[in-house]
Amino acid sequence: MLSEKNKYDSEYSKGMKKIYDLNYSLISEGSLGDGMKAYRSYFYNLYQYYHEHSIAIRKEILDPAKKLLEDQNSIGKKIYNDVKRYEKDYKDAISNLEKSKSKFLTYARTAELKKLDSELAKLSSIPLSDKESFHTKSTAALKEAKESERQYISALNYANLVRSAYIDGSKSVLYNFQLLEEELIDFSKNILRKFFILSNKKYKECLYETEQNYEQIEKINMHNDINTFIEMNQTFSVPPGQIEYVPYSIYLQSKPYEDFNYPAEVIYNVIVTLQSLFEKTSEYVII
Repeated sequence: MLSEKNKYDSEYSKGMKKIYDLNYSLISEGSLGDGMKAYRSYFYNLYQYYHEHSIAIRKEILDPAKKLLEDQNSIGKKIYNDVKRYEKDYKDAISNLEKSKSKFLTYARTAELKKLDSELAKLSSIPLSDKESFHTKSTAALKEAKESERQYISALNYANLVRSAYIDGSKSVLYNFQLLEEELIDFSKNILRKFFILSNKKYKECLYETEQNYEQIEKINMHNDINTFIEMNQTFSVPPGQIEYVPYSIYLQSKPYEDFNYPAEVIYNVIVTLQSLFEKTSEYVII
């Protein structure tokens, strides 16, 4: 589970880095520019948080956990092989015991019947040679039965020895398995504790950066930014002045009437008339 989470954390950090690396057309001046830079740095903080967190988890948790599991797997295989060997030895001893017991019972039954025949022959009127033959067969059968009994007892003793070794070995195996399980549980507890310690530490660092960014956002001031913009973009140009009415008389005076062969009286009357007309018109010009 931690390995899967770490994989997704690593992928997420790469995604945050890609967002941070995008080319933004941001306002670069004033408090709004600082706020937008803080917004962009938020993604870099996320990238750092998940990137560094995934590295720390890999180094301090996943790699040690992998080594522990490999070691325990190796030890577990040895313990398992010991269990199988104990089981095999015990099964072989029991199988041999059952065979020895069966052989003993067969030979003992045969000896019993041969002895019965010998005793009956003693009481019968058969020839002595026949009685001796029954006795010889009975003696041989008893000898074989006795040998089979010895083998049966030997197999029984051996089986009990193997049984004791099997029981002691099983106890040892179970104890060793318990030690492995205790080690795994204790290790798991420690790595979970370490996971939350690392996560909390990184989270606090990320939270601090986020709070700093938030404070930067709160510093955005519309009036200051506008004043800054004006200061940086002012041209010191003077606003245009009041547009004045220009009387036509100026143009009349500048006309070179003298270049024309008009009578002086005609020129005078035209000028006076136009001056009088346009000067009255200028009275109605809205200023």
